[in-house]
Amino acid sequence: MLGLLVTVSVFAAEISNSGTFHTFNASDLIGNTVKNSHGDDLGKVEDVVIGSDGRAHFVVLSRGGTLSVGAKYIPVPYQTFMSNSTNIAKINTDNDLIANLDKAKLDTAPSFKDKKYDLSSRDSQMKICRHYGAGACPYM
Repeated sequence: MLGLLVTVSVFAAEISNSGTFHTFNASDLIGNTVKNSHGDDLGKVEDVVIGSDGRAHFVVLSRGGTLSVGAKYIPVPYQTFMSNSTNIAKINTDNDLIANLDKAKLDTAPSFKDKKYDLSSRDSQMKICRHYGAGACPYM
C-alpha cells in the first residue's frame, strides 16, 4: 500500500542501469519545458509528486491553455519520465528538458483539468501506471 502522496519541492533521483545514482533537484525540473528527442513540445513540468516513502512517484506536466487557463495536468510516472540515465538532460541553449516520451501517449493519458489533482487513491495511480505500461510504477 502506497499511502498518501504529498507534493513537495525537494529532490528527484534515479539509479541508472549502470548502478550510478543520479539526482535532480525538483527546482531544476519544475517550470522547464519538456521536449522529446524529435523536438516535439510535450509541455511544462508543474510538479514532482513525492510518495510517503520519500521517493518521487510522478512528474506532473501541464499542456495547452494560455497562462495555465485551460491547461490540462498530466501525471507521468517518474520511472517513465526518467527511463534511463541519458533520458533527461538540459539543452544548454534553450534550457529544455529532453524526455523519452511519446506525444501521442501523452495526448491520451489520464489528466486533470486543474492544479487540484489528487493522486492519493490507488485507483487513480493504477490507471496512470496501466496507461504507460509495464514497469511504469515499479513501487506499486
